[in-house]
Amino acid sequence: MESKELLYLLALSRVRGISISTLRKIIRDEALTALNTKDNFDLFNILERPVKLRTKGGRENPLNESSPLELITKDDLGWAEKEILKSKKLGAQVFTIGDLNYPRLLLESPTPPLLIYTLGASNGLCTELSPTVAIIGTRQATEYGLSMARIIAKELAEAGITIVSGMARGCDSAAHRGALLGGGYTIAVLGSGIDVVYPPENKKLYAEIAEKGTVISEFPIGTSPLAYNFPTRNRIISALSLGVFVVEAPLKSGAMMTVTHATECGKEVFALPGRATSQYSTGTNKLLKDGAHFVTEARDIIEPLALQISRSIDFSANNSLANQGNTKQKQEQITLALKTKKQRPLRRKSGTILDDFIDDNPIHIDEIASKAELPIEKVSALLLEMELGGFIEQMPGKHFIRKP
Repeated sequence: MESKELLYLLALSRVRGISISTLRKIIRDEALTALNTKDNFDLFNILERPVKLRTKGGRENPLNESSPLELITKDDLGWAEKEILKSKKLGAQVFTIGDLNYPRLLLESPTPPLLIYTLGASNGLCTELSPTVAIIGTRQATEYGLSMARIIAKELAEAGITIVSGMARGCDSAAHRGALLGGGYTIAVLGSGIDVVYPPENKKLYAEIAEKGTVISEFPIGTSPLAYNFPTRNRIISALSLGVFVVEAPLKSGAMMTVTHATECGKEVFALPGRATSQYSTGTNKLLKDGAHFVTEARDIIEPLALQISRSIDFSANNSLANQGNTKQKQEQITLALKTKKQRPLRRKSGTILDDFIDDNPIHIDEIASKAELPIEKVSALLLEMELGGFIEQMPGKHFIRKP
């Protein structure tokens, strides 16, 4: 979009005391119409019209006969100019709702953001170049949940599917890492400004996603990761995806809120079965009871989404001749994934007596010694042997788990 249009839309986002939901709906509807008819989208034509705006409390604004442009002050324009300069300095781009690079899935959602900041390897989100699946879950994930998030994200990435998540601790981070491990593309949707890494320990992951995928946010540069930002972030994760896969989640959690957004938009919902006694699987097990797709491998996600994936790939090819080679490759990857029954290799055995006592859940060395009925010195030596052989991993506090 032209810089003048971006400038005024950024400035409009700063106008205080009004709700822009009505204006957003008008812009969204006309942008969709322009996209479908391949007509030019004229943002200023909309911004110059009088629109009945309401205050955030629901009352009609006294300036409801004014055009949105008339509500913008010099201070708003000054802030917008600085925001554009900050974006350029970061190497980020800002796309508006009428931009050709604005993701179609997001545009078709009920409440698309008027603009999004992106930082990454491409000039957009690549959601039109590859089918997308969201992988989400609790921040307090079990080792089982983290392992399955990585494994299934990797399998989906290898099949040519883009992984969307929120870069939070736990399942989100594991999903991003799995996608990168599979050589795929991943999108991290932040609940903070595009330049604010949260959680702080994800700086390396953030940098890797920015290099090989895309980081996005609808919040201005420098915005802190405040709690009320995350429900907003969750609706974008859902909107950008053909389906949402929940790895682990308590009944009351952000992941379950994302599912609510997904079902309201008619998205497919997938869940990983968990232990009946685990608080971190109460949400996912309920989703399965309510009809969510049962997932133990990537194929369980690809098959129900086959039609949507095909449409997504066809749209990409039709949208741009330049994309046809890329989308043909994507189609071949998806077809191969559907035809091939992928069997995961059985866990390797170390050959020691401790093999039967260590699994996906952390177990303390004292408990291992008790179950194996061996002296602690002998168990310690065997555990070291297994760890050096790559069969197990030591966790904090002398706990051990088996490697995937």
